[in-house]
Amino acid sequence: MSIERIAFLGKSKARTHETRFMVKGMRQLGKQVLFLNVPSIRRRLRGRDLASVLLGEIERFGPQLVLSYSKDAPDEVLAQLRGRVPTAMFWPDYVEQLESEERLLRKGRLVDVFFMTNKGLRDELIALGVSRPVFCPQACDAAEHRRIRPRRGYWKSDVAFVGRPHSGFREAIVKSVHEKADLKVWGGDWRHVGIESIRRDIRPREFAKICGGAKIVLGCDMTNRVECYFSFRTWQVLGCGGFLLTDYVPGLETIFRNGEHLVWYKDGAECLELIDYYLAHDEERRQIGDQGFEFVHRTRNYPIMMREMLDTVEQLMAEDGRAV
Repeated sequence: MSIERIAFLGKSKARTHETRFMVKGMRQLGKQVLFLNVPSIRRRLRGRDLASVLLGEIERFGPQLVLSYSKDAPDEVLAQLRGRVPTAMFWPDYVEQLESEERLLRKGRLVDVFFMTNKGLRDELIALGVSRPVFCPQACDAAEHRRIRPRRGYWKSDVAFVGRPHSGFREAIVKSVHEKADLKVWGGDWRHVGIESIRRDIRPREFAKICGGAKIVLGCDMTNRVECYFSFRTWQVLGCGGFLLTDYVPGLETIFRNGEHLVWYKDGAECLELIDYYLAHDEERRQIGDQGFEFVHRTRNYPIMMREMLDTVEQLMAEDGRAV
């Protein structure tokens, strides 16, 4: 029996719209989805117990799966549902000291399946009591992630970077590119490294304009040491038809082909060399951008991602002898 009814607990994710994309992906598969915006419900409660209200909504809906976006589902809700309804959690982030993330681990121990966007932390999560960590990369949305070719010079640059300065590695790469190339930085506050960001907050349609206006979109993740960990921006850039030059992480070649879907660098010097090369080779750069766009829209959109998640839950529940 397949999963047809899903209660999805999350937040609006105004900057990325990812929860909306996930809901839409499930509905495009013909599923019935109850989306419970946990922060919004909490604000409206006026003293009533959040867990009781959420459990009441879930009981009335009668789902075959309860899915939590990251840490949004309260512990009490997951604990009450344990053994009664299959539960899963999707964690799209990365933390340096996993053992210190007690809130994350507590929720991960309560759910039946823990979906995550890297392979490198699997053994550590199992050792910390999360029994079923499953690798599940993010995706692009067919409608939102699309090509936009802006006419205004405001959106145009040789190189663009979107993101906050949250690691020394990222700051060093972005600063070195800023010193050598026409770089526009979008998002966060970079003044402490001598860079003025164009805008602090970027929404999906603005992101598409940045990708369409830049000859090169620079990728630089929180860490390049964790197998298959890279940010949602990778899927966004490729989905918007941008040429992505990003830092290599172990296992990246199992998903993308270097020089065909995107291009990766392994240190700051190589990054600068590749920027010079691809700024001088327009046709090659455009071809890689086109191939990356076609690849992600064909192989990793949200219906594909959500079908993979639901199939995994169904398979694991069947192995446990539990019906969905």
